[in-house]
Amino acid sequence: MNYIRHLNHILEIFDSDNRLCPYHISLYLALFRQWNLKGFINPIQINRSMIMEKSKIRSPKTYSKAMGELGEWGYIKYLKSTSKNYGSKIILFTFDPKCNQDVPPINKQINHNIHKRKKNERLSQSQDFSQGKFPNNESKQMMPMAEGPPLLHVQIYFDEKRAPALEAEKFFNHYEAIGWVTSSHMPITNWKAIARNWILNISKFNLKGYTSNITVKKNSTKDKQTSGGQRPGSHHVNQNKDFDTPL
Repeated sequence: MNYIRHLNHILEIFDSDNRLCPYHISLYLALFRQWNLKGFINPIQINRSMIMEKSKIRSPKTYSKAMGELGEWGYIKYLKSTSKNYGSKIILFTFDPKCNQDVPPINKQINHNIHKRKKNERLSQSQDFSQGKFPNNESKQMMPMAEGPPLLHVQIYFDEKRAPALEAEKFFNHYEAIGWVTSSHMPITNWKAIARNWILNISKFNLKGYTSNITVKKNSTKDKQTSGGQRPGSHHVNQNKDFDTPL
């Protein structure tokens, strides 16, 4: 039996079985852990206190109810013990689809429900795609790029607004690179309005660049004065030392 295939399949079955509660699932996983430690042999003898601790079930009534219902619904076979010295025995069925071990009959009906649910999910996804609905960021990736104005038109408009020709090229190259879309990935419908905002912000951009250049020049000048600005022989060192004097 394959450990991973069994767990993947049983979890899919849990998703389709509306009768299950959280304590059913935690109890089954505690039993499965014990079955794994025993080498997947059947039956396995269990200790109620240990299984309750691993499954985080504190009520003995809840434990007995969950164990009986798992056996009734075909997930396990519960062999209840009447002795105080020996614990109950459990037979676990494999839910690995590629295993030759027999599975309970209820598994066939649950498998049918799983395939039906997956088929409905595929149909709903195909309908969403046909209507242009895409999950996550696929709509952004598959959205066609908007078509912008020619460079010549941009240059003429910037010239009419008495803006530098270089800014017209910057504006065109920027929006041409991103596909003529806004920050929210929507196609630009009025590029002249965005161009007017670009022109209004030219002075701010230039001022920032000017001040940053001044700061860089000042820092570079200061570094030269502090680090490499001293000339050889400029240190004030006493050249007339008497080395015959003891320390």
